[in-house]
Amino acid sequence: MTLCVKTWTQKNLQELNKTNYTSDGKFYTFRLTEGQKMEVYKPFYSSKEYYIMVSCEDCLPGINVTLLDMDNSIVYNSQKPQQKVEINYKPPKNQNLRISLTVAQDNISNTKNANKGCVSMVVGFK
Repeated sequence: MTLCVKTWTQKNLQELNKTNYTSDGKFYTFRLTEGQKMEVYKPFYSSKEYYIMVSCEDCLPGINVTLLDMDNSIVYNSQKPQQKVEINYKPPKNQNLRISLTVAQDNISNTKNANKGCVSMVVGFK
């Protein structure tokens, strides 16, 4: 698992460094199984623009990303599983958002055969 965290964190930070955004300094890397969901709560401020990048290893069928406000209203939904999701977001007001990451699941009825892999998220701001 340590290799997963180190490799994916470095890879995503390198991509973030190619943008005009500055990392928020937090590293979000998880080892998830197909069908598994992870949520991260994060404050967003109206005075900043944000870049959120979520990616997963190729062994996973993709990831869905949904941003929800504290009233459970959907702010963003990736609509379909992707290996990499990039979101540019300028909040209309200061708000706490729930970032929901759900690993897609191939048509596997037996969870023992489900793949596990790294899912990583970086958040930048400017």
